[in-house]
Amino acid sequence: MSREGCGRVAIMQATGIPNCYTLECNYASGWRINKLSDKLIIKTGKIEPELPITDANNRFYTEHNGKGDKRSAPPYTIEVFKDIGRAFLIGVLDFCNCNPVSRIPTSWYKNLEGVQKDLI
Repeated sequence: MSREGCGRVAIMQATGIPNCYTLECNYASGWRINKLSDKLIIKTGKIEPELPITDANNRFYTEHNGKGDKRSAPPYTIEVFKDIGRAFLIGVLDFCNCNPVSRIPTSWYKNLEGVQKDLI
């Protein structure tokens, strides 16, 4: 069976880059809302405000379910897919230890080594 129909092949054929990554996921909605640590601006030590898409208290997470007060994962939209891509790239910056606005220092991991130890 060929892989011609998968995202990796399509991206490689479109860009000519053989070593690329694609994100493949359910196309309807997620199962839960993740708890995010605050975003720390490394240079200033201040907390950066959340975007509406990353703020779990935003109406985006309550309006779609018809209950008004219960938070749940929203149906995927273009905005959600953009945020998934943005989060992936932010993770790459964290992995390279060059993210100027990181959630890791405010998480219980505290640093990249803490994240790596948790993955082992």
